[in-house]
Order: sequence, then C-alpha cells, then structure tokens
Amino acid sequence: MGPVLLEAVVSSIPEGGKGMSAAALRWTFGPFAVDPANACLWHGTEAVALSPKAFDVLHYLVQHPNRVVTKDELLDAVWPETAVTDAVVRVAIGILRKALDDTAPPRFIATVPRRGYRFLAPVTVADVSES
Repeated sequence: MGPVLLEAVVSSIPEGGKGMSAAALRWTFGPFAVDPANACLWHGTEAVALSPKAFDVLHYLVQHPNRVVTKDELLDAVWPETAVTDAVVRVAIGILRKALDDTAPPRFIATVPRRGYRFLAPVTVADVSES
C-alpha cells in the first residue's frame, strides 16, 4: 500500500495500532516523516535528533491529527503510571516546535488554551513493509 491520506485508513488501523506492526507504518507531513521502527524523525533524508519522550509525543499527535489531544491524554499515553507534572508535556512540545521549526503561526502543532494540543498538518500514513 502506498501513501494515503490518514483519514482514509484510520478506520482500518486498530485502536492504538494493536495487531499491526508499528515498524510497518510511517507517518509523513510536510517534509517530515515519523519512523517508529527506528524511533526517528526524518527531515527529507536527514535524521532529526529528538529525545525519546519528545518522539513519543510527536508519534501520538500524528496518529491523532485534527483533534484536540489533552495534556492528560498525552501523559497517559507517553508517561503511563509515572508521577510527572504536565510541565513535561510543555517541554516536549517546545522541543518538537524547535525541531520542526514551527514558529508563529504554527504549521504543525497548535496549542488549544486550557485543553491541550492539535496536530494541524495533513498527515499521510504508508505501509513501508511492502517497500
């Protein structure tokens, strides 16, 4: 399967990706690609250095584009059963905005005041296992 719009395949992906090989999927937006198999963000052919948690936050956001993702949802997904404050989410978002060169107005990650974050860019998902 080649690249397709996320909305077209999201219903065929089991909740949370269970039952599918995470290594088989790659999410792309703009010049970037999220590669879970290698825990890497690519900008074209160059790897972009991210901390593991910042990568996990980005991976979660691109899997849930165009909707508000609350801070609590991110905390549960990325820091499960860990006592942390929501400051870790703000730090991770800051790291991502810097790595994505996402300045005002945002092209990729928007803050929804008192609610959370929304991934703005069109996302495509590709099954790279068939490549």
